[in-house]
Amino acid sequence: AKKKVQKTRKRMHHVPLTRSRKTLGSPSPISEQEVKECIKRNEELLRQDAIRAENALAKNDLESYVIDTRGKLYDTDGIDEVCTEEQRSEISTKFEAMEDWLYEDGRDLPASEYRKKLKEIQEEPAKIFFRLAELEARPKAVEQAYRALNWTRTLVASWKEERPEIT
Repeated sequence: AKKKVQKTRKRMHHVPLTRSRKTLGSPSPISEQEVKECIKRNEELLRQDAIRAENALAKNDLESYVIDTRGKLYDTDGIDEVCTEEQRSEISTKFEAMEDWLYEDGRDLPASEYRKKLKEIQEEPAKIFFRLAELEARPKAVEQAYRALNWTRTLVASWKEERPEIT
């Protein structure tokens, strides 16, 4: 009973434009006020483009995180040892809800909303991947501790003969 959400795609249509030139009288130079207005209008358009690009990037970051992390939750070696199937299923359900939100209610929102949602959805998977990193690093850390302990024991044992004043 899953509802499949289809993402609408924007299509660009290229239509060749025809132009004609008709001069009515002699052309007049552009005043300084008109130049300032044109510059101001151009700056506003550039600002809007920057905002649009930032929003698209934030939305893409959220979407990419959901897709990448969902795959990692089931494909990463050792993940079964640090979380249960129920936890992964619960996270996947949240990811599906997030995707539905992205393609429905969250279509054209400011970047701050996408970043807020990304921060919310990163919490649980981050804990799981942290535990996985600890699980993988623990044997190396234990081995290093044993080596340091053995080195210290050897050093202390050598001091009995070489430096009796210390022992």
